[in-house]
Amino acid sequence: LMPFVLFADAVERNEPERELFAYRDGVLLKAIYSTIHLSYAGLFFPINDAIKDTGIDTVELCHGVAIAWGLTGDASLLSIAQAQNHIVLTDRGRALAAAMEEVEAQAFPFDSRMFRDGAQGDEGALSVLRSGPEAGHQAVVFKATAQGMGHGHFDKLAWIFYDNGNEVVKDYGAARFLNVVDKFGGHYLPENKTWAKQTIAHNTLVVDGQSHFQGELREAEKHHPEILAFEVDEEIEVAAAGMANAYEDVEFARAMFLMKQDVFARAAVLDVVKASGSEPHSFDLPLYFSGQIINVSHEVEAATTTMEALGEDNGYQHLWKRGIARPPEGETFRVTWLLDNRFYSYSVIADTALEIIFTATGAGDPDFNLVPGSGLVVRAADAANVTFVSLLEPHGEYNGSREYTVNSQSNVKALEHVASKQNDKIRVRFNAGDDLELALSWNPDPNKSHRIKTRGSSDRWKGFYALLKGNEDE
Repeated sequence: LMPFVLFADAVERNEPERELFAYRDGVLLKAIYSTIHLSYAGLFFPINDAIKDTGIDTVELCHGVAIAWGLTGDASLLSIAQAQNHIVLTDRGRALAAAMEEVEAQAFPFDSRMFRDGAQGDEGALSVLRSGPEAGHQAVVFKATAQGMGHGHFDKLAWIFYDNGNEVVKDYGAARFLNVVDKFGGHYLPENKTWAKQTIAHNTLVVDGQSHFQGELREAEKHHPEILAFEVDEEIEVAAAGMANAYEDVEFARAMFLMKQDVFARAAVLDVVKASGSEPHSFDLPLYFSGQIINVSHEVEAATTTMEALGEDNGYQHLWKRGIARPPEGETFRVTWLLDNRFYSYSVIADTALEIIFTATGAGDPDFNLVPGSGLVVRAADAANVTFVSLLEPHGEYNGSREYTVNSQSNVKALEHVASKQNDKIRVRFNAGDDLELALSWNPDPNKSHRIKTRGSSDRWKGFYALLKGNEDE
């Protein structure tokens, strides 16, 4: 960012008739604003080789905000400058500092956006779904982008979730302690290749224990996801994409819904992953989270005295196998954890038998390079086609100082899924008795009509998805 905006600002001062900041519909200003939008609670989204403690106070963006303020006078930039708590020692910085004393700052208008990838904007996208602009809002980051050259990770259709100021469903980012010379000279650690870039290190689908594109950069750069949907309204937001070339025999697609209905205490995330192949495969869907496990719905065979690595290569060698649960086929599995003062329940089903493997990073790591972290792997071990349906629900409150706990249990009774040809129907059953139903076509044409028959009923809709009316508990 910095060389482009500093150079353009120098030209603007000396040869303003060139109007560089108006070039390509103001692309340089859009870059500054987009950099701010790609953050939560002051930190940038940790995609690819990101350093996780880098945020909007980085000096490049301090220059960018000062320049953008000088050009636009946008009062929402003043709130970002206040959060940066740093002023660059330039004329632009001096003007920004004066404005912060004289002009009332406005909140920056964080909202849901899709950032298209590729030189022509046709190589996938990074989608951000937000429940609102206020501090502590819920946000989903859905990564359906091009590879990203040598810094790219093999993580097509991965996701991150933020809430209450925290990265709740998390991405590892880079395996590097920047400029800490005692850790491999401050460079990228060996585990950046053996762990951080591998698919199993991310919240996305892994087939047969292999990373996307077999971990080959040149092959990965040839392909990108296809964007299927990006829609935002008051009740629900969706981002969806498909990936056809990450594996030789398997295509998969993912649809992520930010559910804002009143039945949820706070906006929840409905996640549908659909994979198909011509022969049986092993499908793993990992989830890495921050917090302390509070409750598990099914019995766990826990490793309490010794642990073994989950595998031998492709990142699996760095995961400890902490325990395994085997819910009966068709039953909803649920795990609840506590982070700060809030509970999170993750419910999941699939149309085949599942194993739930609890994991921790740190295996195969004699130099203690890996940052400790908890996760689980939802595994469908032998299927040609599989659909995973999961729901992440923030709820309740824990107050340690006043010693009370409210709504620590999930409001979701069960998840149900039926498929008919290409179409899917998801039902969320709540303890209070109401249901929430959603039909999904996977077709990007907003004008195409669809129909699904289930249990003697028939539903019709137009477009990628439809939120159907709820039914009373039967």
